[in-house]
Amino acid sequence: MSGSEESVREPVREPSSPPEMTLGGIGGSPGIAVGQVVVVEGGRAGVVHRRIKGHQVEEELGRFDAAVEKTAAELREVAEKVRSRAGAAETSILEAYVLMVTDSTLREEIERRVRLDRQCVEWALDNAMYEMTAQLRDAEDAYLVERSHDFEFIRDRIMRALTGRGRSFVVPEGPEPVVLVAHDLSPAETATLSKDRVLGLVTEDGTRTSHTAILARALEIPAVVGARGVLDHVANGDTIGVDGVHGRVVLSPSEAALATLQRRAERYYAMTRGLRERRKDPAVTRCGTPIKLQANIELAVEANIALDHGAEGIGLYRTEFLYVDRRTLPDEEEQYATYRRVVERMAPLP
Repeated sequence: MSGSEESVREPVREPSSPPEMTLGGIGGSPGIAVGQVVVVEGGRAGVVHRRIKGHQVEEELGRFDAAVEKTAAELREVAEKVRSRAGAAETSILEAYVLMVTDSTLREEIERRVRLDRQCVEWALDNAMYEMTAQLRDAEDAYLVERSHDFEFIRDRIMRALTGRGRSFVVPEGPEPVVLVAHDLSPAETATLSKDRVLGLVTEDGTRTSHTAILARALEIPAVVGARGVLDHVANGDTIGVDGVHGRVVLSPSEAALATLQRRAERYYAMTRGLRERRKDPAVTRCGTPIKLQANIELAVEANIALDHGAEGIGLYRTEFLYVDRRTLPDEEEQYATYRRVVERMAPLP
């Protein structure tokens, strides 16, 4: 799960020119990249199940409060680091996680389990977050199912602070940028990546609405998510092609496949450069009929990205984000403030 203890996985075999293989996935972030694989291991640590005595309750709750404070501080630090580099979209997601970590409802649920059930805080946290994620996993809406990963991420970050085990993944230094392959990456880790060190991302988990995919798009790093089984077929140092346009991964591409990927990459980036250069041009059909191109957003701050790409307004604003990452409803004032930011940012566009 994203946010768990992660390290570079040691290669299970030496790269030995394995046969070319193509795996399907979901285009999480458009673009095409070819590079050397760095496998990211994401293992979840075991959870202690320990009953506590009555006199230990306050000590356990103090440990939880300290872990929450530490986790929130770490997330704010990451948000601040990426604010000047990438800006609003990335920082808004991280700031939302700070709100989740410090949510009073979560604190109350942990306290209930510690005080009444006499569970140690690690056990209480694991049980509480399991119930929260299960509710979303059982939803019929795929968007809500994807949001269950956010609770898992929060669980892992707080657990890491409680146990003192694990560090956030750092891209290893090397002469060339790499392609990261993982079961999943946490939003905090994705937000700190840079295009000069990471050519592309491939994950076994995730959808287009996952925050990892959203951040990859904002950072303009090609990504394929939901590539099931990719970790069974790659090792550190393998060559991999990432097609974030069509949602395909080419493992150990042949010379012919590499040439094809390169040609497609050149065409794609020439197209995107042309679109950026002409983003202020009026959108019209060949016969002269004007067309209004408006953006589809789900985070308020994505209005900035929409404007940067020449959108003439917001055509669809998915507001589930206000509801699904929390256990209490947003009040009228919070909703008003959120919508107002979008309106003011887009003004005078609709």
